[in-house]
Amino acid sequence: MLLSALKELDDSVKESKQQKKAATSGLRCPKRQRKISFVSKEDKDMLDMKFARMCIINAVKTGFLESDITREFFEVSVHSITSSVPDHNLLYEQSEFNYTPPSRQQVMGPLLDQLYEDCKKQVLAYCNFKDPDSMITMSMDGWESPTREHIRNYVWVSDGYTFFFDATNNGAERPTAANIAAEAISMITKTGEENVAGLTNDNASAETTSWDAIRDRFLHVLCTGCSCHAVNLLFKDVCDHAWAAKIIKKAVFVAKFFKNHQYTNYEIRTRTAAAHGTTYVIILHGATRFAGVYYVLKRLCFLRTILREIKASAGFEERNFPDAEEVTDILDDSQFWKHCEQLRLFLKPLKCLIKLLDHDCNVTHHVYAGMYLVNQTWQANEADVPSAFKKHALKELKYRWEWLTFPIHYITYGLSPNYHDDNIFANAKVMAGIKEVVKFFAPDEAYHQAMREFNMFKQHQDDDMFTRDADDNILMGIAPKTWWQLHGANWPVLQPIAIRIFSVGTSSSASERNFSVWSHIWSNRANKLSFDRAVKMVYVYTNLRTLLNIKSGNARKDHVESNWLATEIEE
Repeated sequence: MLLSALKELDDSVKESKQQKKAATSGLRCPKRQRKISFVSKEDKDMLDMKFARMCIINAVKTGFLESDITREFFEVSVHSITSSVPDHNLLYEQSEFNYTPPSRQQVMGPLLDQLYEDCKKQVLAYCNFKDPDSMITMSMDGWESPTREHIRNYVWVSDGYTFFFDATNNGAERPTAANIAAEAISMITKTGEENVAGLTNDNASAETTSWDAIRDRFLHVLCTGCSCHAVNLLFKDVCDHAWAAKIIKKAVFVAKFFKNHQYTNYEIRTRTAAAHGTTYVIILHGATRFAGVYYVLKRLCFLRTILREIKASAGFEERNFPDAEEVTDILDDSQFWKHCEQLRLFLKPLKCLIKLLDHDCNVTHHVYAGMYLVNQTWQANEADVPSAFKKHALKELKYRWEWLTFPIHYITYGLSPNYHDDNIFANAKVMAGIKEVVKFFAPDEAYHQAMREFNMFKQHQDDDMFTRDADDNILMGIAPKTWWQLHGANWPVLQPIAIRIFSVGTSSSASERNFSVWSHIWSNRANKLSFDRAVKMVYVYTNLRTLLNIKSGNARKDHVESNWLATEIEE
């Protein structure tokens, strides 16, 4: 019986060895070692690329070569590679891994170069510039690097996507109109002038002066200033009035007081969590983010009761804060809170317009309609602000409206199916802008035919073309450019003009938002990074994330409906 038991044990050991041998068949495993070596060099190269992609795409949040991320990625990737091996689960669980991730030098060297080239191919494939209707707006803006070099971003913006394209480095030399124009011309040439419908930047004098040289070189590239930046300046102009400035000064003083003291800041977090189930904090706006004043006022009004409770608490009195008496006087002033709410309500339409213009997709056709709605709301003055302040705000609105408006805003408004019901024939400014752009793209006899088609378009009624909601408002569900591609054949001279002008964006927000990526990758802590490497990292990080979002179905919307602004104001 003992011999029989030993024989069974021996057979079991042999069978176990045979199973392990079968499981590692095809793998080059050193004798008496159960560490995985990959079948081919291609497997390791693939893992190296995945690892480099993971490092760069997580660079902003987690830094390079973090051990937890490395291990998680490594286990998932190795498991996927060994999944074709028999009994791969047992092998995966019992084995150690002898794969060594690439070093920082490898990631930042040849692997980054390869990722950059692969990403460029994917971006170009998605943009599909072979389609003559596939055109972009070149959004550009500048910033100063940690090494005090003047960097300029160039971003491709279309209805369906926003891709980082390239950047230039002027070194310590401050940008002038001449070098801004030269760089922009170079970028448009690299993109292909037939693929660029417009160029937009902020409204600084050097930026706008550069347009002359760009227009001379590329006749059909429309240059415009950033409408979002212009409306932000309008916010500042309106708030410079003495009545508003006094309220804002007090509000910011109170906000800084509660934000900058550890006790008051902690109390706000604790009390809001108990009262609302969510932690709220005091908001302070950036120096040049003038619209942030609205959020300061809104949060103070929301926290009014809690701020007063903290002010009356024993802990507040015990600490004897400097300026506590002045803060107490403001918090106890009912007129201050009344004026805060009035000013907030009055500024809300302008804040909502900035939010609308800050969308990544092209919202050029909403600029005129948006300014008109703000004007109408301020005229009604439901916030009941003083008449002197209302008069000042309307005056500044009129000035900025004329300053920021280009003919492109008029024609996109006129040709937008979203505003098909609006009667614009009696609006001299809108009609003049439409005629100017049509004459530019369709000279001589074609101009007259295009204007006849425009009249036919405005008179056309078709429920299939102009979808409406229950309140009889036109809700398209698609971008205006897409609409003209689908339905514009009815107006053959006007159609190519519409497709081109709806490819033009008038906001440089996409380029400015990209600065946050730069500031993390090329920061004060990582200021030894070369400019070329930084550009490639920003390109891969930004565009890979965009492509992943598109692939996963999480891409941003390609349009904004015409009722969006009114709905935001009412909420």
